[in-house]
Amino acid sequence: MNPEKVLTIAIPAYNASKFLPKCLQSLVDSNELERMEVLVIDDGSKESQDEVVRPYIDRFPQSIQMIHKENGGHGSVINKAAEIATGKYLKIIDADDWVVSKNMKLLLDSLERLNADVVITHFDMVDAEERFRQSFTTENVEFGKIYTMDDLAQLPQSAYACSTFHGIFYRLAFYRSTQIQMSEKVFYEDQEYATLPFCFASGVVFLNLTIYQYLVGRPGQSVSHENQVKRLPEIKFILDSLICFYQTHYDMSESRKRYFQYKIGAVILSYYVAALLKNPDRRKGRHDADALRRELHQNSFDLMKTTEKRYRIVKCLHNLYLTSDRLETIKKTHLYYYLKKFI
Repeated sequence: MNPEKVLTIAIPAYNASKFLPKCLQSLVDSNELERMEVLVIDDGSKESQDEVVRPYIDRFPQSIQMIHKENGGHGSVINKAAEIATGKYLKIIDADDWVVSKNMKLLLDSLERLNADVVITHFDMVDAEERFRQSFTTENVEFGKIYTMDDLAQLPQSAYACSTFHGIFYRLAFYRSTQIQMSEKVFYEDQEYATLPFCFASGVVFLNLTIYQYLVGRPGQSVSHENQVKRLPEIKFILDSLICFYQTHYDMSESRKRYFQYKIGAVILSYYVAALLKNPDRRKGRHDADALRRELHQNSFDLMKTTEKRYRIVKCLHNLYLTSDRLETIKKTHLYYYLKKFI
């Protein structure tokens, strides 16, 4: 670990020349690069990204590096980053996303003095045309306090709102100690990243800072409606991975189990929404959703019970012929994210 670097930021970059300058510039504009290690990890791109990254490396050779590796998917980049990082904390930022530059000093000041295994900040979801911005904030917590998993279990689920890929910072030594590897050559492994190491944490701290700016609505993203339907088997793969881990570690404390159930429930909901509301082949969508529910009933009854309400709500919307286009329109309202808290 490099004691001079408070934070390692790893940027998975696959054919991302168009987006990298904005991402990197947001870090430069923080005027805090001396305390950061920035690893741009080229995941076997078909295009050369060196020419857009090289000017940044030339200006900040002590802070920015370009790493080349064979293509292995987003999870393989996280695994590589955890292996070679030298900062006290680790953060993954996708190449088409960026940070709030003005908040980085306060973030780094906090990370410098903290020793919690997990640090969580707020983040924004920004439409590709930047016409809609949804802020995700942690509620009902004391900022700066160190929470144990038992403490977290006493809080309402709204406290978990930012415990996602976009909100989480891991203390590098802790992350490595878990010896957890992300699934490779598959999408949606960010759900593993926000769940598996987290459940072993001894201390979690929430900061009242907005850092991550998460771009949505760009064609080709894994979260687009078309790709979610196309990659439904990959969502199922990650879900199976999480359930397998959950069942293997079923003797974990009830507080850790509660967090795990919350995170798995979110993936199950994503599966139901993709199958029942986003798949234009309605018959196939019903088949896939009902098959998952039957499988959960047979093999993971406790998880089926905790997600039954979600299944029934999404199935009802399916029966009302709510289309993916209409869903997208509704998602661009703050009401959607308010109501989602109750699903």
